[in-house]
Amino acid sequence: MKRFLILFLIIAMMAGATSADEITMFTGPAYTYDEILRDLDDSSFSIGYENEKGIYYFVAEDFLDTGYVYISESDIVSLRKTIDKYLEWEALAVEKQVTLEKAIPDSTISGPVVFRFGDDWYSASALELYFSFLSQNENRHQLVINSNKVESRTNSFIDYKIETLYLDKEQVLLFKDGISEEAFTKKLDDFEDQKDVDSMFN
Repeated sequence: MKRFLILFLIIAMMAGATSADEITMFTGPAYTYDEILRDLDDSSFSIGYENEKGIYYFVAEDFLDTGYVYISESDIVSLRKTIDKYLEWEALAVEKQVTLEKAIPDSTISGPVVFRFGDDWYSASALELYFSFLSQNENRHQLVINSNKVESRTNSFIDYKIETLYLDKEQVLLFKDGISEEAFTKKLDDFEDQKDVDSMFN
């Protein structure tokens, strides 16, 4: 069953750019860390949805590769709770003027991943996404998204992990609004409305 799911994901991801039923549910800003400049660079990430099959994806991209991590609807619910916990801690840390670096409890989500390295696609199972709280100072506290490193199922010399993402409070608030039930419902309604319009012109 796992092999079938991985094969399906590879096919779905390779066809994703032309799939009429793939919806970008949310794209949000973030930062990645430039080790050479020792500074944060602008970046982004997305949540995608395959409407026909009911599959969500966490999409991360950098200059080397792109990864699509399969996540479930319950993982979306978990993400919402993780964001709420971050916001609770952020308010407390600002109020108390303290700094903290700590994993957010019960926030890890995992699923199969399909990733592109160069011109080729690879797959691996059980990539885990970790969420933590990181204080840059007493007034700037970030949500950090990281992952483990997984090895390609077909080439042991190829592995993948997402590039660590850092979100400031304003970016987290955009994330919260963008993956709310209301936002997802609107995205799906708009998608169906557009399909109806498109069907008139065939």
